[in-house]
Amino acid sequence: MGSMLWVKELDAGPLTRLTFAGNINYRGAWMADGRSLSFSSDMQGPATHLYRVRADGSDKPERLFPGDTAQIDEVDWSRDGQWVAYRTGTIAGVRDVYARRLSGDTARITIAARPADEYMPALSPDGKWVAYVSFESGREEVYVRPFPDVARARWQVSTAGGTSPVWAHSSRELFFLAPGDSLMAAEVTGTPEFRVLGYQMLFSTRPFVFQPWHQAFGVRPGDRSFVMLRRSTDLGPDARRLTVVLNWFREF
Repeated sequence: MGSMLWVKELDAGPLTRLTFAGNINYRGAWMADGRSLSFSSDMQGPATHLYRVRADGSDKPERLFPGDTAQIDEVDWSRDGQWVAYRTGTIAGVRDVYARRLSGDTARITIAARPADEYMPALSPDGKWVAYVSFESGREEVYVRPFPDVARARWQVSTAGGTSPVWAHSSRELFFLAPGDSLMAAEVTGTPEFRVLGYQMLFSTRPFVFQPWHQAFGVRPGDRSFVMLRRSTDLGPDARRLTVVLNWFREF
């Protein structure tokens, strides 16, 4: 049956299936209105394109940017809903990161499109920065560019390898995975220019599951807890369960 998109209402609410066609329906991303999601799907052919659907399942999926033939495999939406950052390509050497407005001048801008792979775009909640992962140095590293003036500068955030950048809601921290299965928090500032003030190792990520080409965790409001997939040796129907880690910093 392939992969399908579902929404679960927390805590004890219903589980709603949103997709019924195609073999690949994944990497759902909440849109700014909080009532709709985008996702990548092959429901109209062999390539994955970007679609939108209401979270309550009251409409049918609608393809976004139908004039763009590029294969879109992951996205991140700006908090104001005006921008989307996305990665095209699914094979080595052709993964690149772009962004575009949803209205007005919708021409795409290039965030990173070097011969090396770039992926995992993440727009900061304050709209000033975009983080992503590049393999240009020969290993995965996390970089940040100003947004939307992405050509003005670039800063490397990780120092010895890094992947899966996710912004805190405050935009003052950037979380990422470091070699050795550690979740790192980089404290950052944008005054007068972007720079990293310090790093903190938060906890080991060995009990959790991560993907190679897309962020596989989220930060809950308040920036004090995370949502991750916990590894399990159970091969039954509950082998993959969402785990919400509450009050991590207080308990730590």
